[in-house]
Amino acid sequence: MRLLVLPLLAVAWLAAAPCDLSQYRPQQGLHATAREDGVALEWQGAGNVTLRSAIVVRNGQPVISELAAGKAVLGRDLRPEFDVTTGIRRISEQQLAPLRKLGMMDLAFL
Repeated sequence: MRLLVLPLLAVAWLAAAPCDLSQYRPQQGLHATAREDGVALEWQGAGNVTLRSAIVVRNGQPVISELAAGKAVLGRDLRPEFDVTTGIRRISEQQLAPLRKLGMMDLAFL
């Protein structure tokens, strides 16, 4: 499943811009077609199953309009969600003591 999702997320991100396939060179097992509102992809999956995805832009947001494997439609109108978490990692004196003993304490830990 990971091999299916990662390319789709990458293409969904790229689909937010007009799709220019002028540099695209079809290769065996992978075919991309530019559409007015996005891009359609078709490739061979495990067991020689044909996998398809159509990614469009709606209201400025990428949408996976169809995700299919063979004749089975796995999803329609899927909207990728992206979460970003930021923060500060804190380390206690108790955690630092063994690092100091090993001589591994440097400014990277402060």
